[in-house]
Order: sequence, then C-alpha cells, then structure tokens
Amino acid sequence: GCRLSLHTGEVAGGRQVSACETRFEALPGESVHTLRQTIGGYRLWSTDDPFLYHSLLSLTASADEGAGQSSDQSVRFGFRDFRVRSGYFTLNGKRVFLRCSHTGNCMPVSGSMTRDPDLVMRDLHYAKALGFNAVRFIAGVSMAAQLDMCDEIGLMVYEECHAAWLLGDSPRLKEYFDRSTSGMIRRDRNHACVTLWGLLNETYDGGAFHAALEYLPTARALDPTRLILLSSGRWDAKTDIGSISNPFSDRWEYEWGYESEAGDAGVPEMANLELVAPYKKGLGDMHIYPKIPQADFVGHFIRTVGSQSKPVFLSEYGIGSQSNAIQEYLKYEENGIRADLEDASFYKGMVELFLRDWAGYGLSEVFTFPEDFFIESMRLNCRQRQMVFDLVRSNPKICGYNLTGLLDHAITGEGLWTFWREFEPGMAEAVREGWAPLRWALFPQKRCVYAGRPFTVEAVLCNEDVLSPGGYPAWFRIKGRNGAAWEKKMEIALPKDGYAGMPPLAVSVMNEIVTIDEPGEYEFGATLLGGGAPAGGRLKMRVIDPCENAPEGRTIAAWGCDGKTVAWLKEHEVKVLDFSRDNLDGAALILIGNPEDSDMGGQSFKRLLDLVSCGANAVFMAPAAFAKGEDATAFLPFEQKGSCQKYYEWLYHLDNVHIRHPLFEGIEEEGIADYEYFGSVYPEYIFEGIQRPDKTICAALGTGQMRPDGYASGVTFGEYAYGKGKIMLNCFRIEEALGANPVADRMLLNLIKCY
Repeated sequence: GCRLSLHTGEVAGGRQVSACETRFEALPGESVHTLRQTIGGYRLWSTDDPFLYHSLLSLTASADEGAGQSSDQSVRFGFRDFRVRSGYFTLNGKRVFLRCSHTGNCMPVSGSMTRDPDLVMRDLHYAKALGFNAVRFIAGVSMAAQLDMCDEIGLMVYEECHAAWLLGDSPRLKEYFDRSTSGMIRRDRNHACVTLWGLLNETYDGGAFHAALEYLPTARALDPTRLILLSSGRWDAKTDIGSISNPFSDRWEYEWGYESEAGDAGVPEMANLELVAPYKKGLGDMHIYPKIPQADFVGHFIRTVGSQSKPVFLSEYGIGSQSNAIQEYLKYEENGIRADLEDASFYKGMVELFLRDWAGYGLSEVFTFPEDFFIESMRLNCRQRQMVFDLVRSNPKICGYNLTGLLDHAITGEGLWTFWREFEPGMAEAVREGWAPLRWALFPQKRCVYAGRPFTVEAVLCNEDVLSPGGYPAWFRIKGRNGAAWEKKMEIALPKDGYAGMPPLAVSVMNEIVTIDEPGEYEFGATLLGGGAPAGGRLKMRVIDPCENAPEGRTIAAWGCDGKTVAWLKEHEVKVLDFSRDNLDGAALILIGNPEDSDMGGQSFKRLLDLVSCGANAVFMAPAAFAKGEDATAFLPFEQKGSCQKYYEWLYHLDNVHIRHPLFEGIEEEGIADYEYFGSVYPEYIFEGIQRPDKTICAALGTGQMRPDGYASGVTFGEYAYGKGKIMLNCFRIEEALGANPVADRMLLNLIKCY
C-alpha cells in the first residue's frame, strides 16, 4: 500500500493554502495515479505582482516491506492567463503591449554555458530594470535557473527549442521536431513566467513548417493553457493559416494582419515591399530589417502597417552598433583567459585589423583613443534605437515588439549591452524611455531640413492605457541657439474608441507646418502641462543653408555629370565648362560623373590625368566611373586597385568616420556620420583593399560583421596626390540627392570651395 499526499502553500510568507491525500495499492510494475487539488481564492501571477505557490508531493510506502520510505517532489507555480484578444495581448484580462527581446544565451569563453553564473542572470535583471516585460529564448531553451528567476521577478518568457530554427530536411525531421519541442514543454510547463511557446523562427514552407503546423494537438495534450505562436516572421507566407493558438484552442487562429480563410485573396496589393524585407505580405507576425538609412517609405510602413487590417506583432526589428572589440578582448586578459580560445582569438583578430586601419586612415585626428570609435558608435546607436521606438510605438495597431537584440551575442554589435554584460553608453536611459507606457514620439519631416523652406513637425502620444480619454494641455517648441524658433500651446484630445472599442495605443496629437530661416542645431520638444508625465519628448534636428559661405565666381569643368547637376550649379552662380568641348583655362576643379567606358579607357581619361598632373583637382562624384563590365575598379589609376562594392547596411553595418574637413562645413564637424542627417547622401559603396589615400577624409569601418573574420573597412572619400594635383574618390551620393537634400547641396558647394 502507498500514500500520495500534496501540500500547497504560498511562497511569500509560507502559508499553507491546501492539502490533500489518497491511498492506493501499488501492483508490481509501472502504474499511473492522479491526485487533484482545488485552491480557492487564488492570487494571480503578473509582471507587477509575481505571486507564486509551492507544492510538495510525497509518495510514502505503507506496506510492511519498506514501510515509511518516501519520495518527495516539489514544484513552484502560479496562476495567470495570457492570450490574444481582438489582436492584442492580454495578461489576466488586461491589455499589455508586449515589450520583448531575444537572447541567444551566448556566454564568453564557453559559448552556451558560462564560467561566471552571474552572467547568466544579468540579461534578465537588465531586461526587467529597463522596462521589458518579456524575454525570448530564441531557437534554444533557457537554463532552468533562468526560468526560476523570471518566475520571481515577473518577467514573461517566450521560449523556443533547438528545433525551432534551421532544422535540416531529413526522413526523421518530424521525429526530431516533436521530441525537441515536447521535451521543452514537459520540462518548463510548470513555470508561471512561461507564457508563450514558439514553434519556429524564420522558416520557409517545407518539412519543418508542416511539422510545426501538425504539432498543435500534441502541444495541447501536453499543455492546454498557453499561447502558442506558429512561426516568428511567418516566412512560409501562407496567409490562410493563422499565426497563433490561444490557450485551450485546438486550431491556428486568425488574430493578426490579413490572415483569414481567404488567404491571399483578402490581401490588398502592397508596393515597395523589398524595402521592408523580410516582411511577408499580409502576415501578422512580422520581421523587418530594412536597409539604412531607412527610406521614407519604411518609416511610413512601420507607422501604418495594420491600419486597414487586424493588429500585427512586430516580432523582430532593430539596429545595432559596432562591437567594442578592444574592450571585449581586454576582458579576456582581465579575467586571465587564454588568448588562443576561439572567441578570444576572434576578438583579437578584429582588434588587429581595426588598429591597422586606425593608423592607416589617420583616425587619431578624430578620436583620442582607438576604443573611442566604438563608444561613439554605441552612443549614436542610442538615438537610432529611439528612432525605432518612435516608429513602432506610434502605430496603435502594433500589439507588441520583440527588439533585436538584448546583447552582443554571437560576437556582433547587435545588443543593448556587451558580450561581457556591460551596458553600452547611454543605452539604459534610451531603452527605458522607449518602453515607457506613456511617452512622446516626435517626427520632423526630416532630421536635416533646408533653411527658409517649410517642413512638417508631428507629435504622437503613445499611451499604453495610462491616461484616460479626454483633453490634456500640451506645449510644443523648436528651440535654437537664439531661443524659440517656433512654439504652440494647445489642448490635445485622446479618444475613447480605437480598434475593437479599446482606446488607441497611440494618437497623433499635433501636426504643423514650420519654417526656420536661421541655420544651426535645434531641439524639437513636447511636454504635457497637466495630467501626466510622458517620457521622451526631445529630438535634435539641423537646419542647413546650402548657400551659406558658398563659393563666389568659381569656374569648374564637368565630365559625364548629370544634366540636372550642371543646371543646379549654374543656378548657384558656378560657371561650368564642358570637359569634352571647352577650353578649360581657369578651371582648377574637374567634377567627373559617370563617363562612357570608351571615354574612360581612351584619350579623354588620359587628358584628365595629364591635367591633374599639371595641378588640376579631379573629384569623382560616384564610384561607378571606374567600372568596366564586372570589374568595378578597372579604371582606377593606382597599382593597388582593390575592389569597390555595394555594402548592404542594415542591422549589422559599417560606420563612416570623417575628419574635420571643409567638405563637411555646416553639416558635421567630425566623427561618425549620422546617417539620419545625411539621409539619401549616405554612401552605399566602399573602396576596399585599395591603395591608402594620402589623406583619408572619410572611411567606413565595422566590427562584428557577417564575414569570416568579422571585420570590414574601406575608403568612402579619399584624397590622392597625382603629380601636382589631386584625385578625390567619393562614395557619397551627392548628385542623385542634389536639390532634395540640403546635405547634398552643401557638400557640393563645399567641394567647389575647398578644391
């Protein structure tokens, strides 16, 4: 005979709340016995009140042989309900905006484990302190101790198993998928913090997708109580399959985006989708990794996606900085770790390549020490993160956001803190402001605008059910060095009804047209004068007068330049000679656009080089001028031609560093070029592996890149001595942005003035 007893109590205070017991005769072999217990007046677990219960199950032998021997098993658990209703997440019946990020659980030295247990927990402490309410363990289960901590501190967990990503096709694929996913559910289903099972990540239609699709009945048999997400990003592109299954549901539900039984038939046509790749048209669980600088369409898309459909879940989007390879490598030395270990050696390799370029490009003119480049990149990333938060939080139909990513895992610059778990400068404040339930999102038409030309400014109040519907007094200002350039006081209105009868999560409360005549740096600000204290509400912007200190009476020559460029120069009182036809007396500067291959390979190019040898300065306005067929540097007049390639800038990107030089007068003094200010002028190409410039005006560098050695660099504006004159290689997109971007206008006039 045996006795099975169950005692349940509150973890906080230790009060026993329930007990029950049953006796049974156990026959030889394996048998199953169930003990049911009812707890009345239970207290719910939530992120604000992570209340836990503790149960102790005891099995005691009562027969003569082995009488009194017992076996105990204990577990902690909590009561809560997490689901999607009308497209929005709810926790215990209350709408919540899911504030999440993923971590690969990467650790220094040992990969997925750690020599320092504290590092395992820092990600969770940091996330909770910065305003996250969830953390996603992507394509690999958490450590058991991490779930214990999330239970205690009130941090929800979105968990995936190792089969969730990149599971290769094989005859046993379904067996592997089911075993891995079921193992995760069995191990972790008693944790109150685990609110989401994720079955897949970024998986196209195929064997793994169908294994996940068909797994739902198995999941429900193991755990009927949790929300299940089918595939993060929905790369399968099947709009006739829902992205979620709510607790106790046995089907994939159509809660997000245009997902419905009608499938693609219900999805309207969408233009420019390549700009928001890898988003799949119409799906409600979406990933976005746009090219930077982000096109205007991208910002508009993020702010309006879902406006004509059900809400959407933005389950991946973000931008990183450079990985501080110097500091990260020195941490290995500081901790007495061998330099030949794989990750230490990888960092060391990046450091050596960067220091080579630090010296070769003359970056000591810009930064006090080499590591200051990385620090500036991280500080600039704080603003870039703010931009992302502004776009996401200003869309009332985005129900949650999984930010890329928590830390610099996988030896990249992807995160908010470093590989060794140290906060990047200024990032804690930026993220806390980004996640604040009540915050401003500010949108000038551009971060850099023309002096004397009208532009729009807009303010959005992001309100996660903090302020009640009604009117609130607000004050908006644009302030420069001489005081307020524009201001407006008004009462803003927060409506009662949004989608599905709920108040909207964001409301555009001010949209005005403004003109500022004086160039300089300004701050656009917003504040409430009563009722609440939104976070944020400050944004730097620049006003540029391209003609300020413009060259007067200059004569230049143009070869292969766009006709619009020539016309623009003439409008700005620059005399332009035709390189191919005119006498070039008095033209010390020659602008080269994109001449024909035959001209570059013939007498015209020889003439150009002869003129430069005699003292003229030649500025190549675009790298395409040197291309012949597939050889992008065929016409470079150097022995070491290297290569010229289009570098795809996105989450992992290079930073362009420019020295203090007249080319950037009135734009930026020196340092890392802010791609929001440069916008459409920002370089797309780099000259890599070419002869070092005699003077590097601007160079692009990046650590933690998706390359075998993790590093890339190249010249984006370089000055080369050639006889008595100079050749300038330029990758800034000045010509194509001329007349539409004040930075392009100013750079071209600066070029003429300084060369």
